[in-house]
Amino acid sequence: QPIGSKIKTSGIVSAPFGIFGDDVIYLAGSGIRVLFTAAPSISFQIGDEISFTGELTSFHNELQLKVDGLSAVQILNSSVSFAPHQIKTGEVGEANEGSLVLLSGEVIKNEGDTFFINDGSGEARIYVRDSTGIDKPRTKLGSHVEITGIVSQYDDNYRVMPRFDEDLVLVLADEAGAVAGATQNATLPRTGVDFSFVIAQFIVICYIIFIVFGIIKPKNLPAFLKKFIIKRK
Repeated sequence: QPIGSKIKTSGIVSAPFGIFGDDVIYLAGSGIRVLFTAAPSISFQIGDEISFTGELTSFHNELQLKVDGLSAVQILNSSVSFAPHQIKTGEVGEANEGSLVLLSGEVIKNEGDTFFINDGSGEARIYVRDSTGIDKPRTKLGSHVEITGIVSQYDDNYRVMPRFDEDLVLVLADEAGAVAGATQNATLPRTGVDFSFVIAQFIVICYIIFIVFGIIKPKNLPAFLKKFIIKRK
């Protein structure tokens, strides 16, 4: 429809106020950016299904619906479950603009708050906005990551914008699904010191203390400790 058209639509909130702006939300289902020109007096939650009428406008080439106030917005349901659309990295574009998507690939480039991934179908730009409060992980080239986020257009560029820390997932070779930046369930590296040797040292120290204070006579030392002391010398 042409810019300026009045459109009545409904959808499920996939990104509430405050994630990508204090006056902006995104809807799953209809897959569109919604701008509220009046200061919002209510707070939508993820999973709220809402219905409203807005004016079709454009923001840096991204289509959006502009709503003058919240009085015409109707909340139809709450806590509605929905899932992101699973796509390939090369499919990020006009067809899924405004939608919540899930994609994965290998990190091929890092540029400040942006990095690029590719699953072999073409590169996808991942943009971590400051307003999300996400602590951008230190993604290394070659790392395999899984991203959930909103497809957005800015001028001629399409990008996927994660909403929360948990939208950035580092996929390990032996353990998929670990959240990027989170502590992994892994065994601590060995230090190279044999544990039994440490215990033996502790026992020797205790016996030395006992000998110094006259609790045990040197001749009464166990045979294994005499051998241990001789060996250490």
